[in-house]
Amino acid sequence: MNHLQFAPASLQHLDFVVHAVTAAEQVPLSGAGTMYEAIYGLDPSEFRAFAVEALSGEHFGNPLSLAGFRLLLDADKPVACCTQWVESEGAAPSGTTVAMLMSRFLGISRLRSRASFIRALAAVAPKRTAGSLQLESFFVAPEFRGAGLAAALTSYCISETTARSTTTHAEISLLAENTAAARAYRSAGFESFWHTPANDPLFAERTGSAGFVQLRRTIQTLTPNTEASGDQ
Repeated sequence: MNHLQFAPASLQHLDFVVHAVTAAEQVPLSGAGTMYEAIYGLDPSEFRAFAVEALSGEHFGNPLSLAGFRLLLDADKPVACCTQWVESEGAAPSGTTVAMLMSRFLGISRLRSRASFIRALAAVAPKRTAGSLQLESFFVAPEFRGAGLAAALTSYCISETTARSTTTHAEISLLAENTAAARAYRSAGFESFWHTPANDPLFAERTGSAGFVQLRRTIQTLTPNTEASGDQ
């Protein structure tokens, strides 16, 4: 771990980040691929094209912003990553931004043909808390697993965010079936605070999942003076 370095992602890391997003977005249903493939009807090559297009764009504050990804590098080679952003308190929610990116990629006609599946996703999807740090798309190269890199990335992103904002909570959203990851996040101080209230049959049919869970961790406590001044 001592020889690894943290770094923000750039276009030279695009292939690694696309691979990470692909791995992180896999759904439980065998052969269904990523959540984007299952819900929006993309094939694997289309999903890659969409991910490259989205990650190459200049937009911020959502899970497909390359600027939000933080890497761990081994001699300049990325071996682990996650993405982080603070959910907007005034602009469009991050999920809306992703939906707009998908609409641009698919076109209105094809998007409308997926309307029932999109509604099913919306029915079970987590509601990210405005003003909270969001952490997603954790990925560690197989040969580096078991060394605590996901926990190191979590700590790094929290420290980076609290140094420049008054964010008080961090949240992680994941599929309900990802129990191993949930246990790891709980060991890092996250606690369950929301889950999909009811299974959606169409969502379950497309993905093999019962829905999502959200975990939350308090990352700093503001005093009245700190909150008023904005200094942290």
